Amino acid sequence: MRKSFPLVAALSAILSLPALAQSGPDQPASAQPGTGRQEQSTQMSGTAGHRGSEVLSAPKFVELAASHAIFQTEAAKLALERSRDDAQRNFAQAVLAAHAQDMEKLRKNAPQGAKVPQEMSEQHRTWITQLRDAQGGNFQALYTQQQSQAPLIAVDLFRNYAQVGDNEELKRWAAAHLPVLQAHLSKARALKG
Repeated sequence: MRKSFPLVAALSAILSLPALAQSGPDQPASAQPGTGRQEQSTQMSGTAGHRGSEVLSAPKFVELAASHAIFQTEAAKLALERSRDDAQRNFAQAVLAAHAQDMEKLRKNAPQGAKVPQEMSEQHRTWITQLRDAQGGNFQALYTQQQSQAPLIAVDLFRNYAQVGDNEELKRWAAAHLPVLQAHLSKARALKG
C-alpha cells in the first residue's frame, strides 16, 4: 500500500516567504497583491500537478535535495560575509560545513540516471537574490526567515522520501540525513533576525 506524499507543511512554509520578502517596511505581507505564491510553492517543492498522493521519483528527489544544499551553502556564505549577529554566523558556519558534505554524499547515493544539478532551482535563486539585495538589519531578518523555512521544507521532503521513495538506497540516505536537517530546523527557529 502506498502512503500519501503530504507536502502541506512545505507548501504552507513556502507560501509565506516570498510575500514577506516582498513587503515594504510600511506594508504588511498580507497586503501584497498577486505575489504568485502558489506558483512559487509548486516550483520550489516540485509538486506542480500533484495533489499530495504521488511519490517523488528518485531523480526529482535528487534535484530538489541538491538545490536545497546549494541554496543553504550560498545563503550561509552570505550570512558569514554580512551578518553582524554571532548566533547567525555560528549557525551559518555549521550549515556550510554540513551542506558541503551533503553534495558529495548525494552524488554517491544518487541512482544511475539521476542528474545531480550544479545550480539551484529558480525559487532558490529568487531567495538568494532577495538575500543579496537585503541590507543591514533587513539582511539579518530575511536570513532568519529563510532559515526558518528552508529546513522545514527539506525535513518534509526527506522524511517523505525516506518513507515512500522509489529507490531503496536513496531512501536509506534520506532517512539517515533527516536528523541533521531536523537539528538545523531547531537551531534556525532559535535565531533572531
